[in-house]
Amino acid sequence: ASGKGIGLADMLVRQLGGDVAPTSSAAGTGIAARVGATAGKKLDDLWSDARSFAAEVWPHAKQIARKLNVAPEGILAQVALETGWGAHVPKRGDGNSSFNLFGIKAGSSWTGDTVAKTTLEFEAGLPRMEVHKFRAYDDLARGFEDYSRLLSTSPRYEAVKNHGDDVDGFASALQSSGYATDPAYAEKIRSVLRSPTMQTFLGEL
Repeated sequence: ASGKGIGLADMLVRQLGGDVAPTSSAAGTGIAARVGATAGKKLDDLWSDARSFAAEVWPHAKQIARKLNVAPEGILAQVALETGWGAHVPKRGDGNSSFNLFGIKAGSSWTGDTVAKTTLEFEAGLPRMEVHKFRAYDDLARGFEDYSRLLSTSPRYEAVKNHGDDVDGFASALQSSGYATDPAYAEKIRSVLRSPTMQTFLGEL
C-alpha cells in the first residue's frame, strides 16, 4: 500500500480518517455529472473535501464490489485510507492525477505509465520511508478496473473475494494476503469505516 509522502505522525492520523471533517453538502449531489469527468485533471481541481471524494468514487466502488462480491463500504474505506480521503493521490510530473487510489505498485510486468512516490513501508513491524514506482491511469474507471483485475486474477488475492457484506473479513483478507506491509492495515480500514466522515456519508446515501 502506498504511503502519503508526509511525516509519519501526520500520515497515521490521515490514514485513520481523522483529519477531514464532513461538510454540509449532500453526499449524492452531482455524482452522475462528475463520473468520468476527471481525466486529465490536476489534483487541486478534483476533490475539495472528503465528501466530494467519497461521492466521486462511490459509483466505482459499487461496480467493482459487485464483481468481487465484497461490500462497497470496504473498498471506499480502503481508498480513503490509501489516499487520506483523496488528499494524497500520487501525481504525475505535470501535476495531473495518476488516479491510483489503491497504492498499486508498478512491477516488472506493468507496461503502462508510472509515477514515483515516497511511501511508508514496514519491515519486521518497523516503519521506514521508501521511494517506489506506482501505476498511473488515465481516469478513475481505469484505476478501479485494474484493481478489480488484480484481485480477480492473482492467486495471491483469492481469499480477498466473496466476503459479501463482511467488511471485517475483507479487510483481514487484504492484510493476510500481503496486499500491504503495514501490520495494522486491516484495523486501519476498520477505523476508517467507523470514522464520522464515513458514517455521515453512508448515512446520507
